[in-house]
Amino acid sequence: MKSVLRLGKLQITILLLLLFSVLIYAARLEALLWYSIKPGFSAVSHQTSLELGQYTVSIDALPISGVDSDLSGLTYNHETGTLFSVINGQSSIVELSTSGELLRKIALQGVKDVEGITHINGHQYAIVDEAEHRLMLIEILPETLTVDITDVPQLRLDLNIRRNKSFEGVSWDEHHQRLLVVTERNPLRVLQITGFVEQSNGNDQLSVTEVTPGRFNRLALRDLSSVTHGPHADTVLLLSHESRLLAEYDADGKLLGSLNLWRGFHGLRANIPQAEGVAIGPDGSIYITSEPNLLYVFEKPKAMH
Repeated sequence: MKSVLRLGKLQITILLLLLFSVLIYAARLEALLWYSIKPGFSAVSHQTSLELGQYTVSIDALPISGVDSDLSGLTYNHETGTLFSVINGQSSIVELSTSGELLRKIALQGVKDVEGITHINGHQYAIVDEAEHRLMLIEILPETLTVDITDVPQLRLDLNIRRNKSFEGVSWDEHHQRLLVVTERNPLRVLQITGFVEQSNGNDQLSVTEVTPGRFNRLALRDLSSVTHGPHADTVLLLSHESRLLAEYDADGKLLGSLNLWRGFHGLRANIPQAEGVAIGPDGSIYITSEPNLLYVFEKPKAMH
């Protein structure tokens, strides 16, 4: 009888654990729990990381006037001091002030599913097209209102992934002269592309590799929606809209910290609904765009800068 009771208790325990796991997954909490308990690396963090845990929201869910929906990738232009984002539904680029004011809208011709954007230098930018698995170099001048990508430099990659689960974000790493591109899922990938930006200058040394292959498959993140790097390009920051989390890693793949995009964390009044773009300003401010048309800004207390 005792063995039967023990067996019954064991079955109940297993059932409760399974039920708990299902509830955690359904509520999208697995990444939040994983990154909350996973230890950081304080010695390295003090030297190179943004120390994401110290940030608080200063602009919370600001609707961008003039943008209705589909606000996606994001980049900070250090030369103009403004933000550039993309709208994938309308195939356009918008320039924003750091306080969220719409400065201009630029129509994109020849692309239907633009998801990410990054400023390289001067008037040069890179954008990614998820539907066609391609990366494009474009120019945006101060007076530009339309960009036709028909004849711009393009790189198309066959990654054997579903049409709508391809390129999601892109970031130019000036320090290492490389483009970082993330794929959404199945599998999660962080690609390093070198030589593409320099091709216009006659450089044919194109290289596409995975950043420490396989490492990012163990992120406990459901998807990757954007990528950027720290102010000194010593760290990589990965954004997941489904897991509602921004995670920072060093060059060796060690976790340095995370920014939880859930209600109650970092001063947020509500969950960030669909975080699609992330950029970092020269003062360390973190800018995040979320569908449908929201801007968030996170800052450290001044004494910690």
